[in-house]
Parts: sequence; C-alpha cells; structure tokens
Amino acid sequence: MRIIACAVALALGGAAPSTSDPTALARAAVQNLVAQRQGVVAFHLHYAYDERGPAHHKSLIVDSIRLRVDGRLAAVRLLRQVTDGNVASRSELARQQAELDRKPPSEDFHLPLTAAGFTEYRFASIPDPCSECPAGSVRVGFTSLVRDDEHGDGSLIVDPSAHRILRIDFQPSALPKHADSGHVTMIFGPALPDLWDVVETREHYSGHVLFMHGHADVVETSSDYRRFKNVVEGLEAIKSF
Repeated sequence: MRIIACAVALALGGAAPSTSDPTALARAAVQNLVAQRQGVVAFHLHYAYDERGPAHHKSLIVDSIRLRVDGRLAAVRLLRQVTDGNVASRSELARQQAELDRKPPSEDFHLPLTAAGFTEYRFASIPDPCSECPAGSVRVGFTSLVRDDEHGDGSLIVDPSAHRILRIDFQPSALPKHADSGHVTMIFGPALPDLWDVVETREHYSGHVLFMHGHADVVETSSDYRRFKNVVEGLEAIKSF
C-alpha cells in the first residue's frame, strides 16, 4: 500500500494533493484505485433486483463469478439465477453462459474510476458538511460531460490521507424508461490486503405508468476477492470458484 501511495504522490508531482483542490484529490484516489486493480482478480457478485407497484412484483437474483484483468471485466461464470422465485434450469444457465462466453457484459456505469472515465467529468468542492462522511474525509462533487444512462452527477467521498474512494453517490444523467428519479450508491472497502474496491452497490428508482406508481431496487454485493498470477490461472480458477 505504501508503494502505491508513493507512486500516486510522484504522479502528482511528488506531494500529496491539497484538500482545497478537488480535481487533484479525485485524481489521486482514482490513480490509486487503477494501480491496485492491475493484474488478474476474480470475485463473487450477488445481484438482487426487486420491482414493485400496484398488484405488480418482479424479482431477479443472480450469483456469478467475475474475472477482471487490469480493472476490465474479462469473463463471467454464472452460478445461479432465480426469476420471480423460479430457479433457472441447467439448460437455461448453459444457454446464458454460452452468450456470456461470446461477449462478457460491460460495466453498468462509466464513472470517474478510470483514467479514461476521469476525462469525462468535471470536479468541484462541496462546502456543505456531510454528516454521514467519516472523520477526515472530503466530499468532491462531479458533473458528467456525457449525458446518457451510463454517466451521472454526484459526489466522491475521499480519504485524502490514504488516497482512497470511500463512497460514490450519484444520479444517472438519463433514467430508465418510466423512471422519474434514480439514485446510486457504491461503497468501497478492503477487498484484499492490496486492494480497496467496491463491496456494495445500491440503486433505487421510482416512477409511474399513467396513474400507477412503483419503484425498483438493485443491490449488488461483491465479495470473496482473489488474485491470480495470470489470465490462464484466473480462467481456470473461476470454473471451480
């Protein structure tokens, strides 16, 4: 961790970023995240979707193993899927697995968490106090230059001393169909001794169709992170994760 922190400091000119410079604070935390995400990492993702309205209820639960290479999703192995209480058969899982093998899914949101993503946002200080922020942390506001459903406006909660992102709160720039409002929170924590990464993501949407109102919630839990020497070892490991 000290080596990574030093590398971040050198990248910023040899000194820790000032807490009065929101862009430098965000850049230091993102550079630290990118550095820690280098290599081959697998983790378990539990996805739970719940949609409710008048006489209406849909649910989806998916458990999978995901393999990232240098921070990018490279492979997904499905473990279980339950739709409206019905467990997917082996043949259905195999069909979906074949599709994922041909084309792994992309990340849901393009946030300022990569070098490329960082350039798509502008940052500003948020002077008002944050009662939910840990002591010593700083809240940095961001605005997306790209206005679509993969980007958003919100804030980063940053630990400036450790160059860590503690939490992201944002509203998507474009909402799903029939949604009137939406909010996403991503919580970061210790994933491995040398990796501070996302451990939970929560999404909440509310909206209406004609006179009927409803809401939808998504909760993703990332756990059991593991690091591998190379891609071949990682691909082999997720078969029996």
